[in-house]
Amino acid sequence: MNLFHMAQNRLAAIRAGWWLLGCVLLLGACASLPAKQESAYPASYAIGVDRATRLAARAMQEMGFQVFNQNEAAGYVHGHKIEKDPMGFAVTFNLEANFTRDAGGGLRLSAVCTAGKEVALSTYPSEAVSKFIETFDRIIQDEASKPRAPVPPPAPATPPKNREYEL
Repeated sequence: MNLFHMAQNRLAAIRAGWWLLGCVLLLGACASLPAKQESAYPASYAIGVDRATRLAARAMQEMGFQVFNQNEAAGYVHGHKIEKDPMGFAVTFNLEANFTRDAGGGLRLSAVCTAGKEVALSTYPSEAVSKFIETFDRIIQDEASKPRAPVPPPAPATPPKNREYEL
C-alpha cells in the first residue's frame, strides 16, 4: 500500500511539474507577441513618406520613446522606451513604424510595438500602438491643415547667347 501511495504522489508531482512548465512557456509566448495596428491616410494630405517618417519620430518622442533608427527614404522609424515595472525592474518596449504608398497615392502606416525579453506579460504594447496612432493622427492632421505657400512657376528658359567675334 505504501508503495502505491508513493507512486501516486510521484505521478501527481510530475503532472504538476508539466502543468507548471506549460504555464511558463505560455507566458513566455505571450510576451513575444507583438501588438500591430495599421492606418491609412488619403492622398489629399499631400505628405510624402520622408515627411511622414519625421512626423512619426516626433509622435514617438511625444510619447517618451527615444528614436534611435530612422530611415526617411525607406519610410522607417524605430524607437525604444525603458520604464520601471511595479516591482522596480527596468522593462524595455520597442515601437516601429513603416510607411508605404498605396495604389491611389495615399499613405499607409503599419505600427508594431513589442516588449523586451525581460517582460513576462504586459498590456502596454497594445496601448502604446493605439496611443501612437492617435498622436500621429493628430500631428499629421495639423500638418495637412496648414496653408501652404503657393509654388512659384518655373522661370522661362532663356535661349543660349551666341557670341560673335570680331576680327
